[in-house]
Amino acid sequence: MTHNSARSWVIIGATGRLGRSLTAEVARRVSPEQVLAVARHAPQAGMLPCPFAQADAADAHALQPLVAGAQVVLHCCGLDPARAEALTAAAAAAHRWPTLVVASSIAARRPADWSLAEDAATPLPDDAFGLDLGRANQLVAAQWQGPLHIALLPQLVTPGDPRDRLAEWLARARQGQARLAGTGRQHPALLLATDAAQLLADLAGRQESTGTTQLANPRQESALDLAEALLEGAGLAGLAMATGSQDRALAGGDELLNLAKMKALWPNRRWPSLRDQLRAAAAAWPDC
Repeated sequence: MTHNSARSWVIIGATGRLGRSLTAEVARRVSPEQVLAVARHAPQAGMLPCPFAQADAADAHALQPLVAGAQVVLHCCGLDPARAEALTAAAAAAHRWPTLVVASSIAARRPADWSLAEDAATPLPDDAFGLDLGRANQLVAAQWQGPLHIALLPQLVTPGDPRDRLAEWLARARQGQARLAGTGRQHPALLLATDAAQLLADLAGRQESTGTTQLANPRQESALDLAEALLEGAGLAGLAMATGSQDRALAGGDELLNLAKMKALWPNRRWPSLRDQLRAAAAAWPDC
């Protein structure tokens, strides 16, 4: 397979939940022929609107020719230290450093630090998952020699995907098990995958580095408000909800984020309320 190195967008992890939305968004903005979707496993027929290359994100040798022909690389398959090492090694071997956008997670920071600015000097998390994320982000930030954008994402909502955590919660709600963790007054940090894809594609168009940016819908609402919107959209309005359980569909902690940098990067973006977005999303999960 050949592709034009002067205008190629390479999306690593293109068959995942975020990857599918991101691939569709980028293919919509440019011609599908300019986009190369990459994943470890081949996609189902018709899943992707662009050419596909099979490669493991932890295999530097396999990534090298893909990076060599890229103008932009979007990495959305989870950046652990091994994948960070492979990606930077592939770019070094190819002598090419395209714009890189990494879809990471707010788990790369300690929850106590989520309300701080992204560039605040804070220690790494103390859990294994967060430590891996944090170390991978630090590694790629230290070694990548081109424009770099690391996006810290909260829980993503993928309407229509029955594996979505909120779809699974709605499935239990249909059985009369509408339970929320915590008090219900917390503000879960959520973002629709389609919104995340738009923001990541926007970042890819910035040739200057902006470092690390936390992304989320800035119009956060309480867990109870969001759960009620989900139930309304699913035709379950009025179902009683219990709080304090271990159900994690809407997390138990207060996840308010410092989104000052995001608002500065997108000062004119119009954000629909999360409540409206989740009400509409619930209608896309008819079989829950």
